[in-house]
Amino acid sequence: LSASTSKRYEREIVMSSFFVGAPPWNNTGLVNAISAALNRPRLAKSLFGGYAEPSYPLPPSNGPPGESRTGEGFSGYLASADGERGSIRKAWETAGGPGLGTVIIDFPSVFDPLYSASSIVLGILNETLGSQFKAAVETYTTISKRVLDGHYGNGRAAFWFGWGAPIPGPSRERYLAETYSAGSPGLRVSGAQPIALANDAKNTIGTGFLGIVPWVQQYADVVRRRGISGPPPSPFWNQHRDYLRANA
Repeated sequence: LSASTSKRYEREIVMSSFFVGAPPWNNTGLVNAISAALNRPRLAKSLFGGYAEPSYPLPPSNGPPGESRTGEGFSGYLASADGERGSIRKAWETAGGPGLGTVIIDFPSVFDPLYSASSIVLGILNETLGSQFKAAVETYTTISKRVLDGHYGNGRAAFWFGWGAPIPGPSRERYLAETYSAGSPGLRVSGAQPIALANDAKNTIGTGFLGIVPWVQQYADVVRRRGISGPPPSPFWNQHRDYLRANA
């Protein structure tokens, strides 16, 4: 029997956040350099075996390719960063990156060591920007509290890397509004149309993503064979609930 394969995305995006209201991350050049160095296609391949796609301000699950690829042409989204490594390192140095000293990256304990995320992420960053990044493993409870307290910034050279909050449904407007907030510069949310939102989201790349940096979004293959029916596929992978409903 012939079959078709489609993608079902995880509701969470792998991301980092930086407190941009105070040094050091109010210097968007530093955040942009980290974003460029942590090459997304390489990250997707090394961390998830290729079962992930680069996440732009509008993630791949929230729109067709023409609208979701708002980051194309920006460093860090290309298939290979080898040719850019020198310019990325220079941008980091120009922004004062080496002066930060050791940069600590917190990884959730459910993410590391299961995925060896710290060794992969640190390997890429230290290779590109210089050997000043170190990992710490914390619980999600600790990381969440630190995010709310502005720990990842406010004079600290630190950020976190892991799964963010679930995407609030397939609505692009709601996702952008909740992620970047209505009052954020460079992004018009109120009354905007989906394509306008996607285009405006592109502006967040040049301003350090307003402190919320998306990396990749995971997906799973869904195979449908002709002649075999099942429940309608949900837009996101949700812990095999389709299977549970089909066999209830």
